[in-house]
Amino acid sequence: MTPVMGDASVRLTVAYRDRPSCLIALIMRAVTCACANVPDEWTGNGADAFAESHLVEQWVDTTNWRVGYLCRDSRDLWLRDSPQAHIHGGGPPRLRRVGQDEWRRAERGEEARSEPLTRERLKALLDAENVDAASYRLNGERADEALILESSLDTWVVYYAERGLRSGEQMFLTESEACEFLLDRLLRDPSTRKR
Repeated sequence: MTPVMGDASVRLTVAYRDRPSCLIALIMRAVTCACANVPDEWTGNGADAFAESHLVEQWVDTTNWRVGYLCRDSRDLWLRDSPQAHIHGGGPPRLRRVGQDEWRRAERGEEARSEPLTRERLKALLDAENVDAASYRLNGERADEALILESSLDTWVVYYAERGLRSGEQMFLTESEACEFLLDRLLRDPSTRKR
């Protein structure tokens, strides 16, 4: 049974029934999160001031001048970097709200891609990494025991197909996000490599 919004509010109310002031504080904190009132990307000292006053530092990459932050209230992920690192002192800082895949790649020290990842580029990357083509499909073709990438109206879907069933389904708004996710899943699984 899928929970509905009312179920969540009932559970929240029950969990805090003996402490109504805590429940109100929890709701107010979520409603008044400063992340809702700032742009998704900004540069300069204001970005650093916001990070210092509102976000929690999670990791630091001193090699690439990047810092990963988490908002305690909204759970948004933020990445601080220096896109003009060639300038003395790294140039003006940039703070931007990012998705989990990009945040994790930055945490591992991987370079951000300069252009969106398409299915054609993904195929070339997978071939270069010696990934067995039987372990994935990029055009929604049906297969057994394979990761499938398919477009569906205005979304992209990645799932694992086995015996006609779909599992682990993930939806994305762009082809690039779906391709990034699929690339990560395939490269992390050593069984997808050609023998």
